[in-house]
Amino acid sequence: MKQKFSVAQINSIVKKNLAGSTVEQLCQEYKISVATFYRWKASYLDIDEQIFTRLNMLEQENLTLKQMYAEEKLSKRLER
Repeated sequence: MKQKFSVAQINSIVKKNLAGSTVEQLCQEYKISVATFYRWKASYLDIDEQIFTRLNMLEQENLTLKQMYAEEKLSKRLER
């Protein structure tokens, strides 16, 4: 069975709910059931949250490594 909506479209619909649209409005607009919406929200939103959480962790790690590198480079210059 071919899926009617792409992953990007599903994420867009779920994000509209987070932005303030009601579930009933979205279900009527896109002609989906309430159960389908909540299944999408559970499946796809969790993936986005995991990705954002991982991205934040990597950004923090990158910042720490950049600071360590800068300190090491500065200490090498001061030794000369």
